[in-house]
Amino acid sequence: MHIRAGITALVLAKELGPRRDFTCIPTVPHNVPFALLGAGMLWFGWCGFNAGSALAAPVSVFVLHYRARTSLDDTHDVFACHGVAGIMGAVLTGVFASLRM
Repeated sequence: MHIRAGITALVLAKELGPRRDFTCIPTVPHNVPFALLGAGMLWFGWCGFNAGSALAAPVSVFVLHYRARTSLDDTHDVFACHGVAGIMGAVLTGVFASLRM
């Protein structure tokens, strides 16, 4: 599911192109209660259910730095978070799998 979401976000961001006001208007949070609610939900989900995705963090940081140098308009960094973590999770599941299972 995460791989599919990340790849879909990457393809749609490439196909649709940047927003018309992408370079003119900064993207800032405008609803503080919703921003705090979303941050709390992300924190709970990330710490509670996805502790293994911390292994993909260095790769995600590399992807974020790469995206900053391109014109790709992925405002929520869906590919860097979901796509990279999903791909790394799928690969590392095979790497760390036990033959006894």
